[in-house]
Amino acid sequence: MEEQMFPDDSIKDESLILYKLIVLYMLDTIETPLSNSQISGFILSRNIATYFTIQQTINELLENRLIENEKVLHKTLFNITDNGKNTLTYYKNIIPDDVIETINAFIKENKLEIKQQLSVIANYEPTSDKKSFNVECLIKEKEKNIFRLAIQAPDRDMAEKICDNWQKNHEMLYTHIMMELLKNCKNIS
Repeated sequence: MEEQMFPDDSIKDESLILYKLIVLYMLDTIETPLSNSQISGFILSRNIATYFTIQQTINELLENRLIENEKVLHKTLFNITDNGKNTLTYYKNIIPDDVIETINAFIKENKLEIKQQLSVIANYEPTSDKKSFNVECLIKEKEKNIFRLAIQAPDRDMAEKICDNWQKNHEMLYTHIMMELLKNCKNIS
């Protein structure tokens, strides 16, 4: 059965199986996409594996379609697939209890912060004439846009600066924009 769930030859290494299951367990338990740095940061901070092993693990999970990725700004975010969930269900007992407890504690401590990081998004792309950049700043809640600001920047540096400032100051900017927009509105009940 192991060959079916992990068809590549490199999976013969038991520690690599464990690393794959740890990543699958993290993605399944947190129920939100994670970036490479979030996955790597957790595993490296607990001395579970080396950086290169983590990258190999993620690449093999992608190749085997146990996880999928999506690009958001300069980040790649990873989600567990249905096939990954099935694999985890079958092999979860391989993960030591203390590792599961550590992952659960990490998720409990950081879930809100991780979800907040992922719900504030800023992207840019060149315009069709390639003379400027369209910048989009978003706040999402449960996969729905609750705020969207689309502007044009004259060059890549300014587009990147706008995105960085949105990530750092979104709460203040959102509040200011909403206060200005609602300035002369009467109280609506």
